[in-house]
Amino acid sequence: MKAAVGWVRDNTARFGIDPARITLFGESAGGHLALMAACTEGDPMFPPPTTPHQDTSVRTVLNFYGTTDFDDVTANATAPGPIRQATQEYTGGTKAQHPDRRHASLPVHHVRPGLPPTLTIQGEDDRLIPVSRMHLLDKALTDAGVEHRSVELPWSSHLFDLTRGDFATQISAGVLEQFRQRYAH
Repeated sequence: MKAAVGWVRDNTARFGIDPARITLFGESAGGHLALMAACTEGDPMFPPPTTPHQDTSVRTVLNFYGTTDFDDVTANATAPGPIRQATQEYTGGTKAQHPDRRHASLPVHHVRPGLPPTLTIQGEDDRLIPVSRMHLLDKALTDAGVEHRSVELPWSSHLFDLTRGDFATQISAGVLEQFRQRYAH
């Protein structure tokens, strides 16, 4: 993600992009990566990639049902095996094998004042990523004084936005527009 932000910053003039309005958006694992990139901006433990433009800061973060705790995924019996395996590969093994890596790979542990405004949307019936994880992130952002909004969609699960025109998609579209108008100008 930081490499992508650096590339965009390196090419703002070429594509007519306002560098002050760059937003990271991700769904599921992508939401996790967007949160990590924003939450670790300037953290020496997570340096930016080598690009001409070392600034990888963003204006806002949009997180759709991204995880903030891999234990939910690896312990979830309903999570497909490849998802559990990819999670372990991402952190280099299990929590027992590498507790420090696991801890460092969770965005909730990097929340601090000064992070960009963050929008999180998640379905209350998400069986892969429990909505309780969104509440933990919400609390951490609140405690740090970060402007944010967390929206729990009733009757909705993981990947709620893949069905166009349903309740969750319509609600999330309105929430996104409100967030954009408030923070992306």
